[in-house]
Amino acid sequence: MYVDNEAPTIKILSPANNVILNMSSVLVEWSDSDANSGIDYYEIRVNSGSWVNVGTSTSYSLNMEDGNHTIYVKAVDRAGNFRIEKITIKISESSGLGGIIGDSESSNWLVPAIIGIVAAILIIGIIAGGVKKKKTSENRK
Repeated sequence: MYVDNEAPTIKILSPANNVILNMSSVLVEWSDSDANSGIDYYEIRVNSGSWVNVGTSTSYSLNMEDGNHTIYVKAVDRAGNFRIEKITIKISESSGLGGIIGDSESSNWLVPAIIGIVAAILIIGIIAGGVKKKKTSENRK
């Protein structure tokens, strides 16, 4: 007889770890595997709150307040083995930017890109203004 002593694997797919969101509604999605006895159920919790059993669903919608939050997802197999995965996110509804503001893994380019575009526009404006003044003064001679 085989005894399952191996915990399932679990990975939180979204949101990304260390992401900043400007919306209070957050859909948490994950994937798993348990080759031995199979998944029995999942539980989810935020910060030090109570665990919520979500059955065998691999997603759960949360409504969250502004601030930093740690989201935990626990996968429990039919033999009672479990594994917990966690991510940390920040909710900042007052940011004024829609959706995902920054993700340390993939979106750190956004703010520098915007700054670069604005700087380029300003430089082009200064150069164009200087050229126009030079032509105007040459026409007066």
